[in-house]
Amino acid sequence: MLVHSGTSIIIDVDLLGVPVPIVEWLHNDMPLVRSSQVAITGNDTHSTLQIRNSSLEHAGVYRITAANDAGSDSAKFDVIIKDRPSAPKNLSMTSTSDDRVSLQWEHSESDGGSPITGYVVEKRNAECANWSKVGMVTSDSTAYKTDRLSQGSSYVFRVSAENSIGMSKHVELAKPITIKLPYSPPGPPRNLTVSEVTHRGCRLMWQAPAHDGGSPVTGYIVEEYSTRYPPGWNKLTKQPIEGCDMDIENFDIDEKVEFRVLAVNAAGYGQPCLGTDVATIKDPLGE
Repeated sequence: MLVHSGTSIIIDVDLLGVPVPIVEWLHNDMPLVRSSQVAITGNDTHSTLQIRNSSLEHAGVYRITAANDAGSDSAKFDVIIKDRPSAPKNLSMTSTSDDRVSLQWEHSESDGGSPITGYVVEKRNAECANWSKVGMVTSDSTAYKTDRLSQGSSYVFRVSAENSIGMSKHVELAKPITIKLPYSPPGPPRNLTVSEVTHRGCRLMWQAPAHDGGSPVTGYIVEEYSTRYPPGWNKLTKQPIEGCDMDIENFDIDEKVEFRVLAVNAAGYGQPCLGTDVATIKDPLGE
């Protein structure tokens, strides 16, 4: 006998018209007792067992034993119940990046009597109540990578198992995940110096930052302070340069110059170092 969870199990037995004073029903060799869920009805020649709102625990072997003065006999019935799977277990985050989260979980302990067809992954913004499906994996997989997430936003994830009957309850992450880079911009370069100042230019030298922010420094931006209107810092290098030195040319005589340097990594520009002392370009032929 096959039934679905939530329906009733009904086993009706005709005792072949023989008066029977004693009838006993057993489930997996344990006597069944009447309750609000279990009903046993009948008369001397008929017996019916009904179990309302059945679940997986009601699957197994049912046996009826009938006895009278002439002896006893029994019959058994195999009952198979199909239900939704149990929820997956131990959902966790294994890694995160600037727009992606990797999730992992453990298989459901029970398939509900029907093979699990896959696991469904859902997410919601931590500030919203609505869930949306982000993907599904096959029944032999317990991991998923979800991408195209917004930096700075926080998300909650959950996973459920699915079979031919329906979806299980969910296993949900204990707390939201905020999407951000696993590294930060580098610190400021160190020991910036100006040397070899002539009417043609000068040479800048510096050292790498004490901290790279968790991502290797890929280059440097050199800036010069301008006193022209509006005054401020201007980039001398539009793209990051390699190395920790730079030759600068084409100064004007009596021009006052001041420099600073920023390091760059995958997270972007770091904080600039302290600017150099102001230097004045002199004509070597003048006094």
